[in-house]
Amino acid sequence: MFFTERKYLDQIFDSLGGFASEMLLIHYVAFTHMVGGVMIVIGFLIRWLVWAQLHYYLCVSN
Repeated sequence: MFFTERKYLDQIFDSLGGFASEMLLIHYVAFTHMVGGVMIVIGFLIRWLVWAQLHYYLCVSN
């Protein structure tokens, strides 16, 4: 959204007031993306683990 809506991004940065608040916003967005990426990876690992356990329990119970 930010890359396609350059005017909107400029309005956000203008409303923040100063360099420190802009840097805070940039670091917040970067940190949030990194945490989100880690959570996505953990979610995929959990799906694989559940699949492996279900496969094991279905094979053992029969």
